[in-house]
Amino acid sequence: MSSQITSIAVSALHPFAGNPFESSTADVAALAASIQDTGLIEPLIVRLKAGRYEIIAGHRRWAAATQLGMEEVPCLVGQYSDDQAVILLVTSNMTQRTSIPAGEYAVAVKMMMDACRHQGTNQSDATAGERANAWVAKQLNVSVARVKANVRTAELDPALLHLYAIGRMPLSAASALHDLSSDWQCQLAKFLTDRPTKLTYAVARQLVIAYKNRQLTQESMQDLLYPPAPPCKPTNDKAIRLSFDPKALRPFVDVTAAPEKIQQEILRLLKIALPDAALSDE
Repeated sequence: MSSQITSIAVSALHPFAGNPFESSTADVAALAASIQDTGLIEPLIVRLKAGRYEIIAGHRRWAAATQLGMEEVPCLVGQYSDDQAVILLVTSNMTQRTSIPAGEYAVAVKMMMDACRHQGTNQSDATAGERANAWVAKQLNVSVARVKANVRTAELDPALLHLYAIGRMPLSAASALHDLSSDWQCQLAKFLTDRPTKLTYAVARQLVIAYKNRQLTQESMQDLLYPPAPPCKPTNDKAIRLSFDPKALRPFVDVTAAPEKIQQEILRLLKIALPDAALSDE
């Protein structure tokens, strides 16, 4: 593919359709400050599509340039197919950004996997014969298991994916929930939204097992998500230790007395205040 660097008007550039990566206000502001000091050194990577310049790599640089009021930015204009553009978009962000939100990461990995599969799983002669997930794992420097887990997570019901994105469950739990039907995924998302709780992998696996055994109901799902508290065990005659602030007790008892004397005085006062209660120090 041929490419060339040229200056392009900021207003003539457009973001990549379906770009899963968002640019935070803080990141853009920091990058704008850096560009103001040293200039925009690294060119954006763009392609001409349907008469418009579409950004493939450099969305944050474009946002920073816009914020600074720059009229033009250097761009590397190349000829990329849709699949090549997606792969370049994902790999450039994954390798250049130090932190990527979990939800964005999952969606990006799935986009890259889909593009790779669409190309027949082979990106070049050097990777001929590798499976798509193995190739993606190699490009992103992660395990094949992590690639698979992120793809499964990205395919969840949108509401459930959102809950994963905001930290309501780990990747292992989100990936496991992929085995639930879409209806049950929607029901689970509703439960977790109405009564917030953090879903663990263990509970996610229990939900999936119950579903596969056709034993999952709304009631069983609720019991797994919000197990009832164990009944309080009677204390019988076991001692109960209580702590009091001496300043709070001083108006009522002599806080310098022995603990047994303080207890007796507190019980005496309680019997006066609650004459009908079955209080006994026996």
